[in-house]
Amino acid sequence: MGPKKNILIFFWYYSPPGGAELFVEQITKLLGAHYNFAIITAKFKKALPSQERAGEVLIYRVGLGCVFIDKYFYPIFALWQAYKVRRKKKISLIHGVIANPAGFATMLFHQLTKTPFLLTEQSGNLDRKVRRLNPIIFWIYKKIYQEANFIQVISNSLKQTILSLGGIDENKIEVIPNGIDLATFKFESPRQKEKYRIICLARLEKYKGIRYLVEAMPQVLEKFPQAKLVLIGEGPERKNLEAKIKELKIEEKVELKGELPHEKIPEELAQSHVFVGPSLEEGMGVVFIEAQAAGIPVIGTNIGGIPDIIENEKTGLLIKPKDSQAIAQAITKIFSQPELAQNLVENAKVNLKKYDWQNISQKVFRIYQRIIL
Repeated sequence: MGPKKNILIFFWYYSPPGGAELFVEQITKLLGAHYNFAIITAKFKKALPSQERAGEVLIYRVGLGCVFIDKYFYPIFALWQAYKVRRKKKISLIHGVIANPAGFATMLFHQLTKTPFLLTEQSGNLDRKVRRLNPIIFWIYKKIYQEANFIQVISNSLKQTILSLGGIDENKIEVIPNGIDLATFKFESPRQKEKYRIICLARLEKYKGIRYLVEAMPQVLEKFPQAKLVLIGEGPERKNLEAKIKELKIEEKVELKGELPHEKIPEELAQSHVFVGPSLEEGMGVVFIEAQAAGIPVIGTNIGGIPDIIENEKTGLLIKPKDSQAIAQAITKIFSQPELAQNLVENAKVNLKKYDWQNISQKVFRIYQRIIL
């Protein structure tokens, strides 16, 4: 084996444990024996160092330490930093994570240096963004996907959205999902489930559709008065959700736990009776896999990348988005049919291995080998 080749990753907001952030963290860790990795990300906080090493990965932070400025000027800052890195060592591949804005910076560097270019797209709202783009921005998006030597997406929905732009070779797009650390869901002793405990883990944003889950609770409580909804996450919708909970007079039946450390999530899931993800848009939805790994049935909306994970009536239940009645019916179905719930859990276990980071990293490794000169 000769000297390790150098891969430069462009990712404007690298701050685990988000989905794309975990992807980068795991890939650089698991493939570190084969490649030297460096990441160019935005500084977005003045207190953060401009350069540091995380394990074997070198992290360059560019910008002024202001999120707004650093995002919109990231392509310029990142391009300059990439040229400084290139002066010191040969870069064998550039890997852009999410088209806006990192993919744009990666494309510019690719055009100027002819370095092979891999793009990873994980944007859950890509379809909505593409529909409302002005012609110039639409052209830039399309150009980024066209210029990439290869594109890795986390769901079939994202693949179809990219292909809908037109003029993009389907053969250079591969669906490779994000993964989870399956070992964190192997408990030494079985966790005691809390009967009729409904759990939802999501950032409190409108596009997560949590309002419709809250509105479903009175219908659920009519049949199962012991039921309880636990919401884990934080965000700008919190006040609106609190107002809705108060309006429905279900304060004692809904608990907003706020944000929790990621290491506490497996136990929270394992103690629950059912997981509900009522999203209105979703690039993939790793939390559904985490819930399946924790051994509870899942309910999700039939949008974005969720149908890649949930096969209706086999590995979970799929429902229409923005439909509180459908959510309530699905929850009561799980509660009233324990045999169905157990079958959903057992069927889901069969698919879990494909979401193991080791398997995913090997698929990315094969892409690297294919396009590195």
